[in-house]
Amino acid sequence: MFGTLAHDGSVAWRGLIRKPFYPIATIIMLAFAIAANATAFGIFYGFLLRPLPYRDPRQIKLVGEFLPNFNPDFANISPSAYRVIRRDIPQMADAGLYSYGGAAPVMIAHHPKAITYSRETPSFFRTLGVVPLLGRLPSLAAGRQGGPAEITISAKFWHSAYDGNRNVLNHRLTVNGIDYRIVGVLPRDYAFNAGADAQLPLVLPIKGLREQTLNSVMIVRTPANLSAAQANLLLADALPQIRKRVLPRLATMFGHGLKVETRKLRPSFTAGSSLGALPWVLQGTALLLLLLAIANAANLALVRHRSRLHEFALRRVLGGSGADLMRLLFLEQIPLFAVLSATGTILAWLGARFILSYGSAIVSPPFRFGFGWDDIACVLVLSVVSLLAVTIAPIMLTSRLKLQSAIGQGPKSTLGRGARIVQRGLGIGQIALAFALLAGSLTLTVSLHRFLNRPLGFQPDHHIVASILAPKSIDMTAAMEPAIARLRQQSYVRSVTGVGFGTRPFSHSNATIPIRRMAPGSKPHNINVTLAGDNFFSAMDIHILKGRALRSLDQQHGAKVVVLGAGSARRLFGTTNIVGRMVHLVLLGDFRVVGVAAPVVWRSKPWNRTFGTVYVPASSFKVRAYPVYVADIIVNVRGSIHSAGQDAKKLIESAIPGAVVTSVRPYHAIIARYLGFRHLAASIVSIFAVLALVLAALGVYAVNAFIARARLPEYGMRAMLGASPQHLLRLALTDAAWLLGLGLASGLIGGFLLVRAMLPLLFHVNQIAPAVFAISLAIIAIIVLAAAWRPAARAANTPVKTLLDAG
Repeated sequence: MFGTLAHDGSVAWRGLIRKPFYPIATIIMLAFAIAANATAFGIFYGFLLRPLPYRDPRQIKLVGEFLPNFNPDFANISPSAYRVIRRDIPQMADAGLYSYGGAAPVMIAHHPKAITYSRETPSFFRTLGVVPLLGRLPSLAAGRQGGPAEITISAKFWHSAYDGNRNVLNHRLTVNGIDYRIVGVLPRDYAFNAGADAQLPLVLPIKGLREQTLNSVMIVRTPANLSAAQANLLLADALPQIRKRVLPRLATMFGHGLKVETRKLRPSFTAGSSLGALPWVLQGTALLLLLLAIANAANLALVRHRSRLHEFALRRVLGGSGADLMRLLFLEQIPLFAVLSATGTILAWLGARFILSYGSAIVSPPFRFGFGWDDIACVLVLSVVSLLAVTIAPIMLTSRLKLQSAIGQGPKSTLGRGARIVQRGLGIGQIALAFALLAGSLTLTVSLHRFLNRPLGFQPDHHIVASILAPKSIDMTAAMEPAIARLRQQSYVRSVTGVGFGTRPFSHSNATIPIRRMAPGSKPHNINVTLAGDNFFSAMDIHILKGRALRSLDQQHGAKVVVLGAGSARRLFGTTNIVGRMVHLVLLGDFRVVGVAAPVVWRSKPWNRTFGTVYVPASSFKVRAYPVYVADIIVNVRGSIHSAGQDAKKLIESAIPGAVVTSVRPYHAIIARYLGFRHLAASIVSIFAVLALVLAALGVYAVNAFIARARLPEYGMRAMLGASPQHLLRLALTDAAWLLGLGLASGLIGGFLLVRAMLPLLFHVNQIAPAVFAISLAIIAIIVLAAAWRPAARAANTPVKTLLDAG
């Protein structure tokens, strides 16, 4: 038996070596498609399937307070509600609270450094089941009033700030005036939500406004016998007690629609992630690309099988059984599998490196991406599936081989009617898939181009943004004034302004606030808030359409005045003629509208249920619970941006003692960073589309070359009967034209469905552009006809004697 297998394997290998076009073309087409799928699967698996790095993550739920007219995916909760739930619902006592912290300047090795921090109750880590990489978790006493000041740090911060020194335990770190002792280093895969540098203890109870603000995340490890519906009923029973604790000044924001519910952990994370629909779109387009490659390779296999029918018939006559022929076909796939899996693995590794080169655009904690064993397994599985799909048609045809017909026709034996139908169907499919991928790629590219070339509403050219971080003990609004005054005296400065909390166009800040009209029964709506400094509108070149801009006197006296964006004005009042009207900003009070500003592009991904922008004087933001300690100074510079940035950094740090300038970047670099995710999506889908075009061209050319070679005797007979080369060429292109027409008709439907699925990734595009589909039609038609014309022209212009000899 082993001798027979070895002999058949040798025969199969020699057959592939003698005619290498089929194995080489098959490996090239499938390898690129499989690598694309493995790369997309790395994102898809890491985002939607890979187990979260916590103990039994399926038992962990988020508990959130949900408000009407606000983002339904915003599963946050107030510390006050957290305390009520833990006290009144025993089934949810195994719980923890995570609070968004911020950033702070610290001294490490006598050098100022900016760190990010979050606040967690010690029970939070235990509910997740976190095992520290080094040291221990904060004690439960650290979460009580008067408890020890203990913190943990992230593995990334441990390496960057302390060079991975194991003696970091018991080091001291002063954050916002409090001296903390480092007791542990969290594991590398912890990365809950944003993955802060340090995790400070969240000490309850918190008094006042912070106790009521929805700025925390509650996790609960529910018992296995407690369903989601039962948990929500328990939370509904506790809702009256939660409402009793709401401060009167927040009552209008909560209204009567407040509800408390549990949410699954992963869907809540994915809903708030910037990746959005990208994993689904990438995996879907990659699968389309694989189907295209399989269709091409299967069509090529059918044509190759046609030339081997006489060989198979002779083997049967000489005593070979159908099982022997099947074994021979399967043995041919072994070397193809080895080469295909190796090539696909290398290409997938290169694809993963390309994806990770986008850095923060693709990194979305706690999800993990990278090339690993799951990607290799994906390559191996897809290699097996693809080769089986490619060979299934030849195997079925071989099993139905009619000896008398195949031997009677000799080497000129042809495929049957069913095989020809399959072959044409595969050709139609590859054209349709190529068209769909091209239409999707062009739509995404055109959408990105439109966004990059649309008016921003402000002027980023020659602007640098200096991000400042100061201790919370410093009044940042007042502290920025001398720094801005000194900058205005510099020769390289045209104009300068400041903003609080980094609230500027193309900002990553989530500074939103509820706003409502001063009218009976008006409802609050979420709106972007910009804490604008003096000279903001002129420095940013934002035009005032109605009324006036914010003035220096407004800043000096903390005037209760605002400027609304034109979109915000229309959504709130139905008109932009609102100068003198009053609005109410929750937590801040009543404000008079003094101007309406032209629309600006606020960010690359519009917030869900966010009305627009309101500009508030930075000095008017007086909320003791939330001091402004993070701000930006925006400078319009002359000459070199780099040298101006270095000088501005030194000047600001000297003017604001204790502050750290965390970055000085050109405004265009900031915009490019926020667009990185969109660039990534457009780049990947464009690469898939280019691969689809190459595969379609290669497949059409290969199939038509084989068909033209098989029809040489027929062309010879037609030429003897007087057919001209032009007639033969037209005859050869007829099949390609029919395939093209049917393929494009099918591709129109597929392209429409694909573009509809990609709408969440598009910039301000809510309809399908006919021009994109027309261009796609033209490109596919040119490629298919060109690929079919070359072998047809060669056959049509072959001498008659050569044509007859081919038979």
